[in-house]
Amino acid sequence: MSDRLPILLVSLILVSISATSACAARALVTVSERSAVRSGPTDSHARITVLPPTARLWATGRVGTWYKVSLYSGLDGWIAASDVKELGTDVKLDTARLTDMSLSLQDGRIRVLMYLTDRVPFRIRQSVFPAQLDIDLFRCAAAQEGIRQFPGVAGVIPLVPQQMANDWTQITLQLPNVHQAGYRASYTSGGHLVVDINPSFADAGIAGKRIAIDPGHGGPDSGAVGPTRVREKDVNLAISMLLARRLQAEGAQVILTRDRDTAVSPGAGKGGELAARVDVTKAANADLFISVHNNAVGGGNAATAKGSECYYWTPMSRLLAIKLQEGLVSALGTRDRFVGWQRFAVLRETDCPRALVECAFMSNPQEEKLLADPKYQSRAAEGLYAGIKNYLAEAVTPPGPMPDAPMQDTPQPDGPEPLTPRMDAPQIELFGVPPMETER
Repeated sequence: MSDRLPILLVSLILVSISATSACAARALVTVSERSAVRSGPTDSHARITVLPPTARLWATGRVGTWYKVSLYSGLDGWIAASDVKELGTDVKLDTARLTDMSLSLQDGRIRVLMYLTDRVPFRIRQSVFPAQLDIDLFRCAAAQEGIRQFPGVAGVIPLVPQQMANDWTQITLQLPNVHQAGYRASYTSGGHLVVDINPSFADAGIAGKRIAIDPGHGGPDSGAVGPTRVREKDVNLAISMLLARRLQAEGAQVILTRDRDTAVSPGAGKGGELAARVDVTKAANADLFISVHNNAVGGGNAATAKGSECYYWTPMSRLLAIKLQEGLVSALGTRDRFVGWQRFAVLRETDCPRALVECAFMSNPQEEKLLADPKYQSRAAEGLYAGIKNYLAEAVTPPGPMPDAPMQDTPQPDGPEPLTPRMDAPQIELFGVPPMETER
């Protein structure tokens, strides 16, 4: 018996540790302004969705500083521990109910209100062809009775909620125009989900439009530095100020994230700085967002890399990026490199169409010399102005078919990103199977 005592003690300790893990708090609530749920337990994994504060989730395991969460019975995700807090082992999250919906006009926007019995995690996917928003409500079942069917408001038509799984409800909102102008999602104080949809542009005029211009870098961040030490941050600011004056002359309300050589949020770090630029423009309810940059070769021959590029993320932003690129190439005579789909931090919000331009290459000796010339900077500003004007003209015109338009999903906000295959297999501390109450 004495020989077996150490073995029994070790077994008891292991059972105790296992029980502690199984009983550990599984109910979580998001506490950050933007809480990303990812496909794996690192920042490099793709975003599945990004949640506002107060969303409640089930954690089924943990790896280091990441919780594994169950979105619905067929989809797991990972969320950073810094974005959530535990609610305790006595909190049970049953499958919530979508009990009703309403549509109304609020301050010129179309408000879609989904009445829920809990603040469930959600994902919003935007498409342009067809023009619609698909809203996925996870850990949620639609009530069999009581959900009213509305004829639609201002052209927005909600379809009958679809039960995709016992704990996943999908709502499709059909929109009147493929040229969408943005949306925002949040929870009400009562825990219901609100999606506010911006109306499409009523006219093509620049007057009255709120246009955000973001001169890239600034302060201690010089951006790219050319062969003769011309700094990108200075060129970005010069072009942006010229563009701002041009737009203001036409009656636009211009929001500049900076108008001098300074950071927008000094001392906040790179992530905080980028978030501050987004916050400034969202607070101003911008109709358009343009981030002005100039390029540098990351690898290859600096002498041969040249030309203009433009980037977007959300499907509604593609047309804006195309028109800005066309305007730059026409005004500057630069090489038309491409219009790209890229997950830059300032582009991932869904509040309005957003684009980031790379006017030319700081690392190219010839283009650096041109970028330092005030006349060339003025031409760049004129090209961007023409791009904005042409975008607005097309955004109010009934569109023809665009078969090559991308159909990627775009959750609110920040995503989604292409799933990245992972070869590693982290050791997961399991919390047990989350309860999934599906009775109706």
